[in-house]
Amino acid sequence: KGGDDTGFKRVEPQISEGLMEVTCNLVQQLAQPACTVIVFLPGIADITQLFESLAPLDDTRDISRSGITKRADCPRLRIFALHSMIPRQEQEEVFNEVPKDCCHIVLASNIAESSLTLPNVCAVVDLALR
Repeated sequence: KGGDDTGFKRVEPQISEGLMEVTCNLVQQLAQPACTVIVFLPGIADITQLFESLAPLDDTRDISRSGITKRADCPRLRIFALHSMIPRQEQEEVFNEVPKDCCHIVLASNIAESSLTLPNVCAVVDLALR
């Protein structure tokens, strides 16, 4: 799909807009204080797209909340993207203990499914996209 003069192909996300909205709502419903919710996605394009959709819900980021409303019963959220193309220092905090008033939302590629160990996992979402 698409390319440029370097010969690299642009990887397009597989998540449709409707599935994106459902996933954002599901993550908020599953979120519990002091726990981690992992969402497995096929690759960096899907991780980036979902991260951008969820980022306004992350209380530590200064991003306007356009398009998505945080549920009143949802704890404080921290959104993390895990992928080999993301700098290590941006990913390290996810391996720390989850604060008691917060829920970590971790977006990771399917390849990490068999090798990822995170603290206090309370839910795993696999969108079954390949």
